[in-house]
Amino acid sequence: MIALFIVTFLFDGLLAYQIEKKIYDFNKTPDSLPYNLKIALGESEFWMIIFAGFVVYIIWGLVFDITMKEHENIDKIKGHIKTKFEEIKLLETTKNEIIEEINNLKKKTVEITGKIAELQSVIDGFVLNLKQYLLYHHQYKEGWFQAVTSEIALPQQKQTEMLEQCENIANEHLRKLNLIDPDFQNIVYSKIS
Repeated sequence: MIALFIVTFLFDGLLAYQIEKKIYDFNKTPDSLPYNLKIALGESEFWMIIFAGFVVYIIWGLVFDITMKEHENIDKIKGHIKTKFEEIKLLETTKNEIIEEINNLKKKTVEITGKIAELQSVIDGFVLNLKQYLLYHHQYKEGWFQAVTSEIALPQQKQTEMLEQCENIANEHLRKLNLIDPDFQNIVYSKIS
């Protein structure tokens, strides 16, 4: 820093010497001595030029230094703002992920509640032994057939039609319950609420 001040002072002195020499040469008379450093050092304008130039250099240096420091502070503020915006974006992403997870958990809750209700209706329902049911069904159908053939006096053709109608109704009943040629032994009937 001291070297910079010395160089600045010497450069300013050289400029002051040149300016003062030109002024001296312009006002020179035939009996004036040639211009030299001793004459320059004795002139008050020489020192005013040095002082004015040197003060301007110092002021501009201070202004430049202050400007650079403020610019550095502005960069720090911009960096801080940028960091905060990145943090906000990250928090928004995290918030969206959490909201999505909450929605997925709500869907699962609804699904599980439905399953619970379905299983509860099975628990509250009953198990029907299919072989036993088909045995009762055939016994009931045979009861119809016996009643039609022995208890009701009908002509043969009418009796045959009625037996066919009984067979069709019995088969339709089994078809509605999906019990024709079953490949399972038990049926679970759930409670209907």
